[in-house]
Amino acid sequence: MTKATETDKTSLTIRRVVKATPEEAYDAWADPAMFQQWFMGRIRDWSYQQDVSVGGKYEIVMKHEGNDLPHSGEYRILDRPNTIQFTWTSKHTDERETLVTLNFYKHEDGTELILTHERLPEPWVEPHTQGWNGFIGKMESWMEK
Repeated sequence: MTKATETDKTSLTIRRVVKATPEEAYDAWADPAMFQQWFMGRIRDWSYQQDVSVGGKYEIVMKHEGNDLPHSGEYRILDRPNTIQFTWTSKHTDERETLVTLNFYKHEDGTELILTHERLPEPWVEPHTQGWNGFIGKMESWMEK
């Protein structure tokens, strides 16, 4: 798989080629049943609500060191199989609204997935880079089953 990550002071971009069609990769993110199967992997100590529609809201509450860590936002773009865009707000964005865009491009080895997370506070770029790389890795493993 092709992997690349770029960062600057307030954003990150992760590029991966995954063994799936653009439709399959898009659906892994946009279909609530599929998303729930892979996003947190074997971690069961989390909750999640999702209204996948433009203007629809989501909330993911991760348990971290015994504390709830809510992440929430709103879907801005849902263009199957090309683009998903949503806002992302949490304690780890200093409660600022940030923006995540997923693009899915047909590639000879499957789909090039490009995740861009913008408007992050500078101290949170690297932790989000590690987090998103981990979640995309979980998606890849789940799709290969």
